[in-house]
Amino acid sequence: MKGHGVDRATFATRGPAYRFGIKPLMIEILTHVSGIDFDEALEGAVIVDVARRSVRVIGPKPLLRNKRAAGRHKDLEDAEWLAEVLLAGVERDDLDDP
Repeated sequence: MKGHGVDRATFATRGPAYRFGIKPLMIEILTHVSGIDFDEALEGAVIVDVARRSVRVIGPKPLLRNKRAAGRHKDLEDAEWLAEVLLAGVERDDLDDP
């Protein structure tokens, strides 16, 4: 990652995202997201395989809280989709818990 000017200091402070790849396969590494803290982001984290490596990603309930907190039109659409499709088996009241 040094060839991209990225090192540990890049992620040591709250700030910009680091993105690589091309949509729909773009990956974003964020040091901060709206509406949740790091521990909440780990809650219910999902392990996915990326190029034969295990990568932990935000779980659906914290992602829903994040999308709602961000409040942008696209995020609110994503939140509605998460609530209706991905989390159909979860009580709707549970989705609103912080």
